[in-house]
Amino acid sequence: MADITRTAKYRKAYSEYRTLLAKALKDEGVNLKDYESYYELIPEITRSKKLSKSCIAKKYGLTPQRIQNWIQRHNWNDLSDYIDVPGILNSTVEKQVKNNSPYGPDMLGKLRVYASQLNTIGQAKYTKKDLAELLGISEATFHKYMKRPEFKDAYEESKFGAERKWKYERALDKKAFGEEITEVHSEDGHNHNGRYSKNKEITKIIPGDTKAIIFGLENIAPDKYGKDRKETIINNHVSINLADLTDAELEKLINGK
Repeated sequence: MADITRTAKYRKAYSEYRTLLAKALKDEGVNLKDYESYYELIPEITRSKKLSKSCIAKKYGLTPQRIQNWIQRHNWNDLSDYIDVPGILNSTVEKQVKNNSPYGPDMLGKLRVYASQLNTIGQAKYTKKDLAELLGISEATFHKYMKRPEFKDAYEESKFGAERKWKYERALDKKAFGEEITEVHSEDGHNHNGRYSKNKEITKIIPGDTKAIIFGLENIAPDKYGKDRKETIINNHVSINLADLTDAELEKLINGK
């Protein structure tokens, strides 16, 4: 069964309803982080002109009943895990709410999540066109939003930050476990046909580095190997210091031997 929450109509209606609800509740002076303090106000607010579910339904080709079903099933009314209070009070966001724009703190949060996802070779998983679809906007709107500093920063910091982290992790793996490289050397000489030159491939084994292994263990499993825990327990229950291990002993420890 398809996940309805991944459809464009759902995402757009969800974003607009919750942003408008946050604006209406803010006008009432409530604490948006405390659902218990305002949930009784919501029925009256949604019946008033402050928030029209019928208009949202018509805008996205849905029925008011469908909107109501989504509100109840997916708990759209609870804003405590959704709203960035300082952001919703920002005049720029308020202006965009009046224009029925989905732009706001929730969109920036989703952008950071999607833009930071990579494929198996460390490249961005989603293109800008893909991101626009995931955010429930057109590609043209995405490029328009890219002119806004906070939107551009959210995209670039998430995408390039994730890609750099991936490269550093791969570099650390090579440093820790070693690698095999092939170098091509030019060889000159003489024979009965005269002077000659040929290329010769030489394979080298670069061994792993103990310090890189220790650094990796301290960061991958800080509870067991963190800097605050210089000692660990091996199978025979002897307390040892990681820095005192030989390369062979470290390799055995990593492989669980």
